[in-house]
Amino acid sequence: MQHDLPGLDLSLFALDGERQMATDESIVFHNNPALPGSGVTGRFSQYEAQFSIDLAWLGNVERLMSTASHDEWPLKRAGRLRAEVAGLAFEPLSALQSEKAAMLLEFYRYRGEWRVAAVGQGFAGGLAELIALFGSEVAQPPHLRPHLPLPVPSPYPPPQRPPVSVLPTSVWSKWSASTSH
Repeated sequence: MQHDLPGLDLSLFALDGERQMATDESIVFHNNPALPGSGVTGRFSQYEAQFSIDLAWLGNVERLMSTASHDEWPLKRAGRLRAEVAGLAFEPLSALQSEKAAMLLEFYRYRGEWRVAAVGQGFAGGLAELIALFGSEVAQPPHLRPHLPLPVPSPYPPPQRPPVSVLPTSVWSKWSASTSH
């Protein structure tokens, strides 16, 4: 996969038959260049990613989804975005507008055989929206997490109960006897 947009990330997601990630390690990208079990490895440079796929080592993986994403800019800003496999190329830019992430190619098992399909579906919400589709979420650093508002103190003091005085039994008996007539 090649591009010419600085800061663009190219990734490959390992998914089950329902397009869900098994773990957070189900993504091959520049910070995680191999799947656990080494069914997929990636080599990354500033403008290119090359994925090596060993179908015999994929285990329960039913789908592989190649993606492109950018934290700030729409993918349309790229002059080139190209995914290629076995001499066939897919260039999705003409179908994208303001999307910050897109699914490019999907490799999937069908009746025991692997196939490939061009997808080209974009996501305006970027990588977080794409990861949510695959059943996970992007962890936010603590300084970006929303804070719950603190309760606002009331300008009025809380109501006070009048003090309770305990009358000695002898006084209570006299009062009770005098009011019962």
